Amino acid sequence: MANYSTYTADYPQHIAPSSVEVTSVNQTQITTSHSLQRMATSRGGQRWMIKFSYAPMTREDFNPIWSFLMKQRGRFNAFTLALPNHETLSPLPLATGSNVLKINKDVGAGENILDIKNFTANTTGVIKAGDYFRIASSNKTYIAVEDYNSNANKRALVTTYPSLVQPISENDVVTFEPVFRVSLVNDNMTVSIPSDRTRNFSIEFIETITSSVYTSTAPVSEADFTPHYMYDSYGYSYYASTYEQHQTYASLGYTHTAP
Repeated sequence: MANYSTYTADYPQHIAPSSVEVTSVNQTQITTSHSLQRMATSRGGQRWMIKFSYAPMTREDFNPIWSFLMKQRGRFNAFTLALPNHETLSPLPLATGSNVLKINKDVGAGENILDIKNFTANTTGVIKAGDYFRIASSNKTYIAVEDYNSNANKRALVTTYPSLVQPISENDVVTFEPVFRVSLVNDNMTVSIPSDRTRNFSIEFIETITSSVYTSTAPVSEADFTPHYMYDSYGYSYYASTYEQHQTYASLGYTHTAP
């Protein structure tokens, strides 16, 4: 079982699943011409799908999980969840006098290079490929796609996956932990109870991304425009930073209310 002591999450952590599946969900449209040439188009957006499968549990171990999930009302509510056995691959070396990592300068939505400060200077492997992290002003969980070293200025330039779903500001706190904001994939849940009265159970979650940068009313002209998120029929969010982007997303049927 993983050590959850440094993580704060809503989902019960008293017993870890026997296996965890993590899926990166992307949106790609593939078309093939009459000459059999392949054309790939990305619709943008990415989120994580997670499946927990548990070894047979006693009723006492199972009931806190079952009760928590009942309170979520199927797919209606969102909550935070920590992955077991997904700690950072190396200790994060913080500079003397610093207790958190922070963004060094503003970064716009759609960009994927973060300038992170407060590392110990000139240190190899301060971040490892596969480390998950979150930014305080966002509900999205990102992943580092390479190993990174800190420079003499105690900073590291980190390429994120996916690209940022919303702008982030200088001094936003960065936390390297495998914590996700999710909801249930299905409204219906089933537990199997064999004759030995143990509970056999698995459950699937999907990352839920929301933003405080949001408008429920479509702009009627460029003069009325403010940056905002729009949503496709699957609930994926897209940041319209310009009026032209808003018009493009609107032409694709995207709306201002998450389904």
